Amino acid sequence: GILLGDRDAIPADILSDFKRTGLIHVVILSGYSVAIVIASILWALAFLPKTVGRLLAMLAIAAFVVMTGATAMTVRASIMAIVALAARGSGRRYDPSRGLVLAAALMVMMNPFILVYDSAFQISAISVLGLIYISPFVSEKISFVPKKFGLHEIVTATISAQAAVMPFILYLMGQISVISIIPNVLILPILPWAMLAALVSLIFGSVAPFLVWPVRLALSYMLSMTRFWSGLPFSTIQIAMSLPLLMAIYAAYVALLIFLYRKRQRNSLPLSAN
Repeated sequence: GILLGDRDAIPADILSDFKRTGLIHVVILSGYSVAIVIASILWALAFLPKTVGRLLAMLAIAAFVVMTGATAMTVRASIMAIVALAARGSGRRYDPSRGLVLAAALMVMMNPFILVYDSAFQISAISVLGLIYISPFVSEKISFVPKKFGLHEIVTATISAQAAVMPFILYLMGQISVISIIPNVLILPILPWAMLAALVSLIFGSVAPFLVWPVRLALSYMLSMTRFWSGLPFSTIQIAMSLPLLMAIYAAYVALLIFLYRKRQRNSLPLSAN
């Protein structure tokens, strides 16, 4: 699940626990997991000349998309990564909002139905919008959160993405996790190491069984934390969300963000890079 997004072998009750704690993105190969894979590919190819390394990284990312079944989240994240690499190679500044628009446009051109019927594509796009436009303000408000172990970035990303997708998830499912920040802070710092350990044990575990133990320890920790937090009676709330109310909430979001960005411009405060 954490390497390839394959959920077939994961019991339904465990998947339910991940959903109740807002951690389902850990086992469905979300944009965060894909970002870890892409960063790993870039790191592994860093010894090559820059142009060669970028081209091989693009090919490796495309191969990864095919290998994982080309899910909406994987395709979206990979297109944005390839665009970013191309921009870096041409000496141009990469704008993530334009990268998202390009990725969405290409995906809709290939399959127009995902715009209406693919909730994974919709959630992925909305969460990225939250990361782009909401996270600068969230980061400022939680400046007290330490940056050690990436905690500040994790909390910022979790709050921003959750704030963006919460109305839409309530519209789709009628329930959402209200404690997702805590389990995300507890689990996401070890996710890259769990993915690395899983990859190493997958490749070499048959000849070196002791390499499997780091994976067992990491997964045991992740499962125990998920089980504990999902067992709390207040971990999720149920609210019925109608389409008109959903549209009104997102209209209010847009109005609030426009107000905040204009206020920032008036005060001549630079946008924080997130």
